[in-house]
This record gives sequence, C-alpha cells and structure tokens, in this order.
Amino acid sequence: MNDTSKFIIPIFLGSGLFSGVIVALLSYYLTRKKYNQEIDNLKIVNKKLELEFEILKKTQENSASEITASFDYYQSFSTKETIVYQSLGSDMGFDFKSKSGHSYSTEMGVEIVSKERGEGAVNFENGVINIERTNKEGRYELWLESYFVNSKHQDMLKKDIISGTKKKYKLNFSAKVVNGEHQLLFTFKGLEKGTILARTEKVIKNISWTDFTIYFVVDPNENFRLRIDDYNMVNLPSSIQLKNFLLVENTN
Repeated sequence: MNDTSKFIIPIFLGSGLFSGVIVALLSYYLTRKKYNQEIDNLKIVNKKLELEFEILKKTQENSASEITASFDYYQSFSTKETIVYQSLGSDMGFDFKSKSGHSYSTEMGVEIVSKERGEGAVNFENGVINIERTNKEGRYELWLESYFVNSKHQDMLKKDIISGTKKKYKLNFSAKVVNGEHQLLFTFKGLEKGTILARTEKVIKNISWTDFTIYFVVDPNENFRLRIDDYNMVNLPSSIQLKNFLLVENTN
C-alpha cells in the first residue's frame, strides 16, 4: 500500500460512514415526524369521539326530562295557551341580545371553566339568526329580552312567589346547520340569584330547516329570561341558523 492509499482509504471509509449516519438520522427524523403526526391525528379523532359520546349521552339524559315536561304541559284535559313571544313580524335583532361566554362542565365533582370565550359572529337578517363560530371553546349566548304578558311588553318574565304555581312553557323553533353539528342549551335563568329554573338541550345536525318543540316547567321564584347557548361544535368553521320562534305559556 503506497502513501496515497493510506490517506484515500480512510477518507473513503469515513465519508461512507458519515453518509450512512446522515441517512440514518434523516430516516429517523422522517419516521419520527410521521409517527408524531399519526399520534396527533389519533388524538384529534379521540377528542371528536369523546365529544360525540358526550353529546349522545346528554341527548339521552334529556329525553326523559323532555317527556316529563311535555306530560306536565298537557296533563290537564283542556289547554289554554297564551303567546309570550313570537319572532314572526318582530325585529329579532332588537328582541335578542347576544354575547360570548365561557362554557362550564363538571369532572369528578369539580367545575371546569373553558379557557376561552366563544368566538364568532351573530347576524340577524330576514327573520333568521345566523351564528357563525370560529372556535370550539366557550359558547355563544342569545338572551331573549322581549315578552308579551297581560297585553304588555316587558323585558323579562316576572317572578310569582305568591300563588306557588309553576309555569309551563312550550317553545317552537326551526334550525339548520352548515358544516357539522351544533349543540343548543335552552335555559330559563333567574336574574337575581342566577338560578337555573329549567333547562334542556338539543343537538342540531340537519342541513335543511327542521322544526323542533321543547317544553319547560318553571318555578318562578325570581325574575327570569330565556337564554340559548350554542356550543360543542364538531367542525370549524361552522354555523347554525335559527328562525320561527314561538314561545307560549299554558295558563290553565
């Protein structure tokens, strides 16, 4: 072996080893990146399944309460209904006040508050409320602040602690969604202590207009309003449209 060979062979072997190391590192990086991406995709799928399961569970839980409320509403032989609110012919942009809010859940007895408020926009046009959501955190709130009681307009439903009689309401509305399910929470909320007087949930998944009817039995121990929360979207961006609100009270 001459002197030149003594230098060329180590250089050749060294360059081959270096190339092998580079290839191995590059292969590891690409494999690791793909693995991490697959893990992230699995987390997203798992989160979506958890959300869909939670929505299904709440829907099943509410079915029993809705049946009870509807039975209470129609339990008398005659039903005398009085219109409390009707969106037809009304300016819903004036009737409803909207704002973003945090969402709340309970895990192992501990209340969990969302880190962010609901983001998006609410538009009122041609008798339709359009809620466009740009995040999945929090919720969008619609507060109904227009009621017609005893031939008078008022911005809330008044408490009645004298008679001790519970109030029975029926709410009709139409809804549809664009790009995935939305969950609506309907709550009669007390304005003095913040008491939840009645509530029920609906999962809206139809892409064409669909009619809904829900019932409430309310103990009016404080002044209250109807609040509608939009939350638990499956996809982003997405929107939900609402129209044809009719709130009536069974005054029997």
